[in-house]
Amino acid sequence: MSTDNPRQEFLSLFGNLATHKHRSEVFNDLIFFSFATLRNCIHPDEALEQEYLRRIHQYERNDILTFPKLFGLLQQLLQAKPCDILGPLSSEVGVNSQEMAQYFSPPSTSGLMAELLDPCKELESRPYITLHEPTCGAGGMVLAYVDRLINKGYNPATTIWVQCIDVDRLAAMMCYIQLSLWNVPAEIVVGDSLTLKHREVHYTMAHYFYGWEERLAFEKQTQTMLNFIRSGDLNPKTVSVSSSDERTQPMPQQSSQFDLGFD
Repeated sequence: MSTDNPRQEFLSLFGNLATHKHRSEVFNDLIFFSFATLRNCIHPDEALEQEYLRRIHQYERNDILTFPKLFGLLQQLLQAKPCDILGPLSSEVGVNSQEMAQYFSPPSTSGLMAELLDPCKELESRPYITLHEPTCGAGGMVLAYVDRLINKGYNPATTIWVQCIDVDRLAAMMCYIQLSLWNVPAEIVVGDSLTLKHREVHYTMAHYFYGWEERLAFEKQTQTMLNFIRSGDLNPKTVSVSSSDERTQPMPQQSSQFDLGFD
């Protein structure tokens, strides 16, 4: 699908979609369908598949055919540059930000923060960097960093790995969609950054395609050995190195980590 004004086309299609339903419910379903499609195409999850079928069956055939068109328009909107499209769109289509208890940072603010905490400086001496975003929202701050990397000639798929956490599932799914479409290796967590209670954990396609499971495991092993050597403890029993299969929630290495406490 290609149109001269994808935003207006999106708003028009969405406005006529399942008009008997509340706009918040329809938007939530659109985000879930898009998220589940991206998530299950690389690493199928039966629970997500069943939820998809349960939710899609609540719509008429013509409405069902509209969802892929809206997803195509979202891809067009994201093509211009890495920035948060879904956050502003949620307000435009009538999803109340107070109801979601969230406000999304405008792209200008995210861009300014990316300039102040320039991630490219770290890449002058390291093969890649890690980024931890404890309140990711729709991923606007992370996308600003990705935009800066691309402008400096770096490929985000091989030079940055991101862990994004948000307590709101809708926001986390929006973040997953936008980072996936910009080929960003990331772990998206639905959970609480303060209590460390994680309800869902999802990885983007780039995480698998570019071998980040192995890269992060290798760095963890290397760091463990370096810490062991520096400690001067010669007892091998004190060394604990986890294999990549045992690592359920990879934590970025502290020395190379950008930590964002806001979105």
